Amino acid sequence: MTIHVYGIRHHGPGCARSLRRALDELAPDVVVMEGPADVQEELSWAAHADMKPPVALLIYPPDEPRRGVYFPLTVFSPEWQALQWAATTSIPVRLMDLPESHQFAIQRIEEEKAVDPNGAADASPDGATWRSDPLAMLAEAAGYKDHELWWEQQIERRSDAGGLFTAILEAMRSVREAAPEVRERDLLREAFMRKTLRGVVKEGFDKIAVVCGAWHAPVLDAEAVAGKLDGCKVKDDSERLAGLAKIKTAATWIPWTYSRLTYRSGYGAGVESPGW
Repeated sequence: MTIHVYGIRHHGPGCARSLRRALDELAPDVVVMEGPADVQEELSWAAHADMKPPVALLIYPPDEPRRGVYFPLTVFSPEWQALQWAATTSIPVRLMDLPESHQFAIQRIEEEKAVDPNGAADASPDGATWRSDPLAMLAEAAGYKDHELWWEQQIERRSDAGGLFTAILEAMRSVREAAPEVRERDLLREAFMRKTLRGVVKEGFDKIAVVCGAWHAPVLDAEAVAGKLDGCKVKDDSERLAGLAKIKTAATWIPWTYSRLTYRSGYGAGVESPGW
């Protein structure tokens, strides 16, 4: 059994192109992708002939639809290319991110604490500790003031993509050693991702392709899934995920536009398009 981690940038055309090539070369038995696990049943629609990107997955609580979040995908989104590759090769895709049913419930609890005079709310959703921008650390080390330009030139415009994902993994590993993840929501998400991957391993798949945001890549490799890395122990993940609140959610695909890719919801990522 092998786990191959492909750390990408959401809506990165260079990453999308390189990912497609990597999947062709690896020919995995299953693709495990970052995305809320409670929309798993909606994935089959991505292969429908009439599904033309840009589109978005809309997830919302039926009793409070204003809380809905959007996960846009377009032709240059690595996740869309992974879905299309899997559809043409009849390879299963699994979503591994913390279900929105939990994330909405956590959000409600945090809001209730914020308005409760007896509650112990944080001053900010990330708590007192600020996580360094991983692009900033790498870009400035390379002499760039524009962090996005560094990623654009070094990753998205790279003509020779050989070893790209290994390089991304090692770079993110170095950054996370210097600036570990401290945000509780992301620690929950990553624990759930590892739990999902462990379940996939138990199913007996031989070659597992993991597609995730580059930041998460170092804690989703084979050692992390096996619980051999600090902060990734099976027991710790189980304890972190135990007793999470949950509410009912609904999901559907909706049309999207290129200009709305700047919308910061789900994996909007603030990408300005059609600049690509």
